[in-house]
Amino acid sequence: MNLLYLAPHFDSRAPDGAGSRSICILICLKDLFDNLFLITRRSAEHVTGGKVTFFFPFLYRHSKGFAAFKALLLRNHYVQTKHFTLFSVISLYFFILFFGTRIFYLHFLWSYPFLRSFVKNRILIIDTHNYDPDWWDNLESTSKWPWEKYLCRISKKRVLETLAELPKNTLLVHVSQEDADKYRTHRPDLTHLVLPNGCTMRPRVSAPFYSAPIKKIYLLGALNLQITRDAILHFDKTFWPQFSSFCEFHLIGSGPTAFWKPFCKERGWHLHNNVPDDDLTQLLEGMHYLVLPFTYGAGSKLKFIDACARGIPVISTPSGVCGFPNLPPTVRISEDPQQWASWISSPQGPTRAETSACLDFAKEYSWDNLVAKVWPQIQNHPPVP
Repeated sequence: MNLLYLAPHFDSRAPDGAGSRSICILICLKDLFDNLFLITRRSAEHVTGGKVTFFFPFLYRHSKGFAAFKALLLRNHYVQTKHFTLFSVISLYFFILFFGTRIFYLHFLWSYPFLRSFVKNRILIIDTHNYDPDWWDNLESTSKWPWEKYLCRISKKRVLETLAELPKNTLLVHVSQEDADKYRTHRPDLTHLVLPNGCTMRPRVSAPFYSAPIKKIYLLGALNLQITRDAILHFDKTFWPQFSSFCEFHLIGSGPTAFWKPFCKERGWHLHNNVPDDDLTQLLEGMHYLVLPFTYGAGSKLKFIDACARGIPVISTPSGVCGFPNLPPTVRISEDPQQWASWISSPQGPTRAETSACLDFAKEYSWDNLVAKVWPQIQNHPPVP
């Protein structure tokens, strides 16, 4: 079997949560197909062991400013406009016509309109990543400029239009059951499959002393995303003043803009830019807690499950860990900054039993385990008529 894997958002130099999800799924699928036709911004050969038969790069994408202007002018979906340039679309069409593939695996609903003419007689899989209407509503509510709010409304409208036009037998893959239920209200006739964000098991060798007078806490994320920026600003305003006197905060991220360096320096925060995996493992060995101060969305799931796979306890707002049932005892949830301060200042860290339960929880969400469970449904799914 041949697979065309379209993930134009993936950038191997600085993958965000969505990029990490797309590449981890690809790694799990690589041995199940004869040929993999990969379409991303950067090659993934280094992580797929050379399994990719053909890599087609989305060489160009519009800048944020130009994409916003163009999307407003043409009343188009903003993210779609940013990633799909005219050159990329034309090249993609030639690519699809030249190579025969049985299965299309697309990331994000905004990818579909450019392939609608080619899906007939093929298995069509679309990974939604999140519930887009809520995502755009939340972004609109936090935006300050009228043109940003209008762009959010346009993007949401285009998402709902795309959802309505999806052909019979489309298979939608969702991050959580909550997302699946929401999408099902729009298209109950389609197949909805839950594939949560997963992890790679890497329990840390040792844990820091939780009786230490200064606690090390961290947030890991893509610093060029609005959802991460909003979470950090909320953390700075609402939570940080409650425990700044006895905490050392580490902001670990990819793609930081010029905004973050002076912002962190002013607050005495430690900024770590694009940390390699080996260095990240060493850095996280000494962390007491992962903090997830998200006010909306579900942009922290990969960060959360990665912390559990390392045995690191988590302190979060409800939005930071939504979508996961039966959380382990190492996860504490509250929107009260004083409650956060109480947890962080406590000299009592996780017990061995609690850490063991945390790692057992993470094992259930290992990528290999998750993909193996859904693979039969993907393999046997009927094609678009």
